[in-house]
Amino acid sequence: MRIVYILPELSHPGGIGRVTSIKANWLAEQGHDVWIVTANQCDAPDYFELHVSVKRKDFAIGFQSESDNKYFFLKLIRKIGKMRKYRRGLERFIYEEKPDVVVSTFTNDSDFLYKLKDGSKKVLEFHFSHDGFKSQIKYGPKTLKNRMLLTYRMKKHERIAKKYDAFVVLTEEDAKSWKGYGNLHVISNMKTFGCVCRSNCMAKRVIAVGRLDFQKKFDRLVDIWAMVNKECPDWRLDIFGQGPDRKNLLLQIASMGLMDIVKINPPVKNILEELLNSSILAMTSTYEGWGLVLVEAMSAGIPCVAYACKCGPRDIIDDGQNGFLIEENDMQLFAKRLVELIKNEALRRKMGKKALESSHKYDVDRIMNTWVCLFEELLRR
Repeated sequence: MRIVYILPELSHPGGIGRVTSIKANWLAEQGHDVWIVTANQCDAPDYFELHVSVKRKDFAIGFQSESDNKYFFLKLIRKIGKMRKYRRGLERFIYEEKPDVVVSTFTNDSDFLYKLKDGSKKVLEFHFSHDGFKSQIKYGPKTLKNRMLLTYRMKKHERIAKKYDAFVVLTEEDAKSWKGYGNLHVISNMKTFGCVCRSNCMAKRVIAVGRLDFQKKFDRLVDIWAMVNKECPDWRLDIFGQGPDRKNLLLQIASMGLMDIVKINPPVKNILEELLNSSILAMTSTYEGWGLVLVEAMSAGIPCVAYACKCGPRDIIDDGQNGFLIEENDMQLFAKRLVELIKNEALRRKMGKKALESSHKYDVDRIMNTWVCLFEELLRR
């Protein structure tokens, strides 16, 4: 098969880029002809290593450069112009390459990709969640403009998703929000590494990973850790990520006197090494598309404590078996569960072993064979 993946860029350590590179590499290793097409990368190098036979194309449109423009109408006019340029270039590329399947990650191309009559099957991947828009309105910037924009985007997504040959979401929980979609499929992401070793869950360290913004809500985790620290002062919390909340988080940590206990670390390419040197993963997100970091932690054999936000944690964590699910905003229970795992080594190790076992349902071969079956089914129609 000839397959094209389309996403904004592949130059940053984001989950979509990581998962797409794994998919492309696996398909290339199986002998498929694979392209990764990006819109905004320009001269930046790829962050993730690609198989030698994976082909790359970037249109260098620069949609993101308009985000800082404070003049709304000027920004709108420029974006319309860039969209026209992008559409013409992408149409020409697809007609020339003649792919069997084109996969969109629901970004700028999703508005028009389904309209192309080139003969390829069009697949739409949703790396977000339907209720995530509601969570953004609840936890994001509380302005009329933001609420209107998010409501518009939600309605647009609902309309566009029906237009594709297949619409793929990541969780059974999210699938329930897309009623009446005959093209709906559920295929979770895969774990991003096949771990050949596991943590012994003995390091006195809890780890958290993600972008430092209102979605991941690490300020809640710092508050929780202040409670944990009172009972377990010899344990530390390491957060790995970058984003707009970094400065405020550092100020919060300093104001609580936790500078020697809680550390904000930059993202690392080899997160497996950090997970193997940790004993518990904590996730305090307000919403998720899936929860890649949970599966990565489980692959390293460490239990997870996470808020049961929509969508992802309920699909991944079996409460009390491979980790703990906490109802949102219950910081007291979150702290209690962390302390329970910290103080009970046998429970920690038992849950870590179960977590590793649970992670195998997200093995790359298993997930990618499901994708291949979907592609083949579409091509038979």
